[in-house]
Amino acid sequence: MRGSLSAAMEATWDEVWLPLSKIQGQAEVFFSELVAATVDQPQEPEQPRAGPEAYSKKGKLIDANAIQARNDYKKALNRFAKSQVKWSDAVAGRRAPSYFRNHLRTVSDEAEAIALIEKSFGAFLELDNSNALLESHINLIETFFRKYNIDYRLKVMPLRKGGHDIHVCESIVGATRKLLTGLENFSSSDAVINKYYTKFERSFHELRQGANEDRIEACLINQFMLMEAVGIRAAGLDRANFNKACEQIKWPHSAMKDIAKRIYGIRGDLAGVAHASNLLSGHQKLELRDFVSLSTIIAAITPVLIPDLDISILEDTQRTSASTLE
Repeated sequence: MRGSLSAAMEATWDEVWLPLSKIQGQAEVFFSELVAATVDQPQEPEQPRAGPEAYSKKGKLIDANAIQARNDYKKALNRFAKSQVKWSDAVAGRRAPSYFRNHLRTVSDEAEAIALIEKSFGAFLELDNSNALLESHINLIETFFRKYNIDYRLKVMPLRKGGHDIHVCESIVGATRKLLTGLENFSSSDAVINKYYTKFERSFHELRQGANEDRIEACLINQFMLMEAVGIRAAGLDRANFNKACEQIKWPHSAMKDIAKRIYGIRGDLAGVAHASNLLSGHQKLELRDFVSLSTIIAAITPVLIPDLDISILEDTQRTSASTLE
């Protein structure tokens, strides 16, 4: 995913953790504390239990599925034993840097990546009496987010009792990117919507050849057509116009419905779809700035038109943070 943290976790080794270890001055101690704080101890696999029907009269396991489950368990138990030794060694300060670096390569889930960053702030309580390491830690993470266009920022809040409460929070840019990515994903799942989305995207790319008024209007017209198609789909209608679809859509406030209709009304003044009377009434020449403004407003209506659109942003849940830094 574009802007995701999990996709860039391996790069944090050179950008964050290695520089921090040099500041702290004791690499094995530094990384052993980091492993203990951020990497969960391996859990022993649960032994499968077979019912009496899986055994012969002589007590031999004969059920094929039960035999497979037993074999899988033995393999999992072997993997657990090896991973437990490696984790224990790393926490004890033996080969901790290489263990942690290898762990970074295994992080593929966004929630796991966020949790690792948040947990890392509580790793150095015994190593950082002056908070100098914490300040460097915060600066390196923030710099990393910006350098790699990661869609998060750190929220650092001093606590009354001392220390800090630190969380990874969605940035405004990230929330906007998620909105547009959600629209793209939604379009790809619907052949009709995808047709309009492709036309809009193609006309948007043509602005690179020169953002004159004709291209700007063509791009807006295609976005309005996409908006109308999405609205009709959202209303559960097969054939309708946007205004009719708006009456069927559940709006959080009636004013939003009026705004959507008024914005869509601009379409009638654009060359190529407008009546002559509309064109003669005149409007100021459209510039790229106008396109960005109108296009953003149209996109902002999308979450209402597509209730299932994935635009979830991170909430302050019970994830482990550095709230214990005192």
